[in-house]
Amino acid sequence: SWKEKYFLVAGLRYEKTNVSAAVVNPRIGFTTNFESSGFIFKPRINWGRSITPPPYYITHPRPPQGRFIFVANPDIKQKEQSGAEIAMEAYDKDDKFKFEIIRYDNIIKNDFTTRRTVTNNNIIFSYDNIGKYAYREWEFLAEYKFNNLKITGNYSIINATYIDSFAGRKTFYKADRV
Repeated sequence: SWKEKYFLVAGLRYEKTNVSAAVVNPRIGFTTNFESSGFIFKPRINWGRSITPPPYYITHPRPPQGRFIFVANPDIKQKEQSGAEIAMEAYDKDDKFKFEIIRYDNIIKNDFTTRRTVTNNNIIFSYDNIGKYAYREWEFLAEYKFNNLKITGNYSIINATYIDSFAGRKTFYKADRV
């Protein structure tokens, strides 16, 4: 912190297991706070990256289970996610009212998918990486406290774009959720 007013936050998570590769996930952020008209405002900005190794069952063969055949993929890539968050939090000094606005921008690459193929009365499951997702989201949160009563509300607007990378083609899909 600088002058107990401005805060730089940094984190580094290291994960290693006996069934997946080691990964390092960094995160960095900045926040401050100031007071105006009886409210305390806390703007913040964060950026982070995370890498998720594929689950064990995707990379290691499993015996068939009746008609179900599982084909492992030892060459599958790790899932990657990175993005930024910008937010403003406001609350009154009596802690009765709180409001927060958050903007997320995230990219997810190499997500995992299961393909199912039916041949000769067998169902074959194989695993692969799929495209790239871009998530852009606005989130609005409000909270009001009165004695033992607490009312909270949340409203989200999500815009997701998917880029299909199978066979070198790029197809864009857009979807909005509220």
